[in-house]
Amino acid sequence: MALRNTSRYRVEDVDVNDVDASTLFAIAEHYGFPAIHICYPDGSKYIEIAGTRKAWEHAVRFLEQEGMLKYAYLVLYDWFAGLVNDSLTRLSIVSKMFNNCLVLNIANEYFARIINLPMCAYYRVCAMLAHAEARNFPEITIPEYGYTIRGDMESWLNTAKLFFCTPVIVLAIQKLMELDAGGNPLAPTDNTTHSNGGSIPVGIDITNGGVSEWHLR
Repeated sequence: MALRNTSRYRVEDVDVNDVDASTLFAIAEHYGFPAIHICYPDGSKYIEIAGTRKAWEHAVRFLEQEGMLKYAYLVLYDWFAGLVNDSLTRLSIVSKMFNNCLVLNIANEYFARIINLPMCAYYRVCAMLAHAEARNFPEITIPEYGYTIRGDMESWLNTAKLFFCTPVIVLAIQKLMELDAGGNPLAPTDNTTHSNGGSIPVGIDITNGGVSEWHLR
């Protein structure tokens, strides 16, 4: 893929649904090609991107293949423009990535009251709720916390409210993926899956030399 010559972008000036590899590269360029880390919403991969132009050339290609360009955009938004817009505007940016999900209309109203909620944290909440809605809000148990989410929308919303910045959300996503191995709660508009089988997370280093990975222990 040839990266087109784009003008520089501030992250808040870009519509998330317009993000492609070249646009994400232009945003990174605007901020001086920052060194950042990206943890997948389901905890399956942990990416470290070096702070160089060449590393970002490799990174946008890798993220495009993974279907994670828009999530990477949210990471950059949290880093560089997290407080530019009001809470409801920022949360709407995230929730519109999940098309036709009714439960998120309710979630937006509640979470807009929370000051400085990171967009990546809210993305995990949206991923969980959107996939739960798609499966008609199944009952699941999180044994690590001895916590059961009952099989109704209210219980799933309460879980989001109680545990929105905790590992419970990640574990719930993993449980939903186990229920529907063919689905993708991480990026509902993209037809990709990011689970590595619920085993050891994969570490990814992206540097001038390219992409390398190993299993974290």
